[in-house]
Amino acid sequence: YIDGKYECYYMLDFCYENKVIEYDGEYWHTDTIKDQQRDLYLQSKGYEIMRIKHSEYCKNPLQVMDKCISFLEQKND
Repeated sequence: YIDGKYECYYMLDFCYENKVIEYDGEYWHTDTIKDQQRDLYLQSKGYEIMRIKHSEYCKNPLQVMDKCISFLEQKND
């Protein structure tokens, strides 16, 4: 993903401007070290990351959606 200002070589679940929302399913996101490395790389490229666990979404989807909207509405640093 390259838009002139931000550059990334990962497939992202959702990206808006410099904000990334990653939806972590139970099966694919058992390796937290790889996720941390990925987050550090993305942050070094100017991205802000929000991670959502599948179990958290299943327990309270409306609360998670509210968190996502708040995250996206935050001003860029």
